[in-house]
Amino acid sequence: WRRVLDVPTHGLARVPGRALWTAGTDDGIRFSVDGVTWLDPEDGTEAVQVADLAAGQDGVWAATSDGLWFAPDAQDWQRVGAAGPVQRVLPDPDWVRGAWVAAPDGVLRTDDGGKTLSPGLGAQITGVSSLLWLGTGHLLAASADGVWESLDGGVIWSSRSRGLSDPDTRALAQDGATLLLAAEQGIFRLVPGPPAEEAPPTRPVIPLAPLLAAATGRPELSQKTGNRWAATVLPRMTVNFDWVDASAVDWSLLTGTVAAGGTAWGVSVGLTWTPRAQTNLEDALLPIDAVWLANDGPMSQAFAASTTRDAVRYRVAVSQTVADLYFARADLESVATATASLDEAVDTVLRIAEIDARLDLMTDGALSRLRTDPTRENP
Repeated sequence: WRRVLDVPTHGLARVPGRALWTAGTDDGIRFSVDGVTWLDPEDGTEAVQVADLAAGQDGVWAATSDGLWFAPDAQDWQRVGAAGPVQRVLPDPDWVRGAWVAAPDGVLRTDDGGKTLSPGLGAQITGVSSLLWLGTGHLLAASADGVWESLDGGVIWSSRSRGLSDPDTRALAQDGATLLLAAEQGIFRLVPGPPAEEAPPTRPVIPLAPLLAAATGRPELSQKTGNRWAATVLPRMTVNFDWVDASAVDWSLLTGTVAAGGTAWGVSVGLTWTPRAQTNLEDALLPIDAVWLANDGPMSQAFAASTTRDAVRYRVAVSQTVADLYFARADLESVATATASLDEAVDTVLRIAEIDARLDLMTDGALSRLRTDPTRENP
């Protein structure tokens, strides 16, 4: 071995697809084209202490005392996201500009190159010294609190420290089925357990509360309004035709003659546009666009009380129907279809689609919006 750089160094990485090396030191980042001569890019990282370097699909990540840094070519470094110490970084092989970041407050996830960092759920892992990617969504983290495992891309973490005499762990390494752990007490090897049964595929959980709120939150069902709401259609038009005779008897009433004053047709048109009007449509087709909700104006106190009672009953009925459809949908999704016949599987999918359509109709599309973004509180 021959020393080629005399600065304390904590990480090395090679730029993907290029003959460039990067080194993370106590005094910033260095790069080299031959591994012998190391240069300072002079781009603001000179006073930054680098804790970890990792090569991703489109560049190199650096975990530093001044936050997360990224460079596509190991020379043009820029800090991404907020400032603050970062201990480790692990690029996601399945997502360009995606990575997991070990910070003092836990393991965070970014999908946009570090601009936003999202924490996981459950236990907060602190003092992370190593992150290891085992497959899509499968991670291991070595920390001062032992080894932790995630099967969903870092959303939920579970402890995997059984057999360790001291939870203080330092590094992880893998080669095929062999998994090694470096700790204060030495090196440990993971002993595989019995194969676990494959869990059935799951779908995102859609909350019930936003569906009920969307179904019962229409203005006509509100208990806080003093107006009456009713369904109305296009106004009824009444046309009256009258024959007007302007002739008159002689003004003196002496001659008994009739003076012709002229005649004409008189036409009057009346529009009846009120929810109280009824029309016998018989077999006529009424366009859906011709029906809408009309505010019928203020109500008397007695009538308002009656209408409020009706609205409460209707809200209860709507809520019950939405809840019944919701749980019927959940029951269908929970049915194991792995061993079902093709006809049964198709029937289940069609029944779920029918329920989805009814729920969307009753909630003004809230179900579809929640399926796109389950975190929305007001779909």
